[in-house]
Amino acid sequence: MYFRYDRKLIKHLYTAAWSAWRETIAEALPGVHQTGAVMALHSSGDLLNFHPHIHSLCLDGTLESSAGFRQLQPSDIPVVTQALTMRFTDNIFRALLELELITSSALLFHWNGLPSSIQRYFPLFE
Repeated sequence: MYFRYDRKLIKHLYTAAWSAWRETIAEALPGVHQTGAVMALHSSGDLLNFHPHIHSLCLDGTLESSAGFRQLQPSDIPVVTQALTMRFTDNIFRALLELELITSSALLFHWNGLPSSIQRYFPLFE
């Protein structure tokens, strides 16, 4: 709803996505490294309805000066996917909170509706 009426907010989708990817990779593959992604924002869905979303191609690992390329293990993909999803959601909610577009009570109402296994895996406020 917020993104539909104030298109300047869409920049927060990019920031949330990139931060979520960078932090998730840093957690999965600790060390001094660089990762990368190419992202494209689409503002409509198949039926040309307003549906902002990001398509991305992400480097599935890190580039390290001493070791070359370190790739995620296939067994890590489900955990990384869940962490990425939760970080992206958290980043969007934090941005809307900072902009005072939502309140923490509204946010907690939404967050409490998520399965407890997800809430335990990635707490909303660290």
